[in-house]
Amino acid sequence: MVDLISHALWAFAFFHNLSNAWLYVLFTLLPDLLWGVPSFAFLISTGRLGELRKARWRRSQNKDGVKDFRSDLGGKLYHLSHSWIAMGFVGALLFIFIPSIALPFIGGVFLHLAFDLFLHKDSVFGQMPLYPLSSFRVEGFIHWSDRRLIILNYALLTLAYFIIIAGRL
Repeated sequence: MVDLISHALWAFAFFHNLSNAWLYVLFTLLPDLLWGVPSFAFLISTGRLGELRKARWRRSQNKDGVKDFRSDLGGKLYHLSHSWIAMGFVGALLFIFIPSIALPFIGGVFLHLAFDLFLHKDSVFGQMPLYPLSSFRVEGFIHWSDRRLIILNYALLTLAYFIIIAGRL
């Protein structure tokens, strides 16, 4: 949840001067919503939510936990929704068919994917930016749930929003 909130706050901080900033915020949430909503619905409907409760969002702490969940629906949806290839393809389609939302889609989604690439070290699913063409993984530098990163993240967000608000006064 902290990760999702952070994505939205950073998207608004980056794109707040644009008239359609809310679209950038919405689209920065999209990768997590595309896999999260169906996956949680699946886990709840099949009575497997307990698997997720046992799991940690870091592979180094999760030897068994959600192994089956990672290899089936959740993993496939996660990799597709966090794939630079898949999201680039969707962005190209939007440029062709709905050009008015193509830039907010690309800006929001790729901001999310760029953060995740660096801040999901040892995550349960792992980052596979070239999925489904390649199973190449990027391990990241630090996990978003590391307390030091959370403190730094929200300190930087506070500074960014202070600058935004001060600029409007």
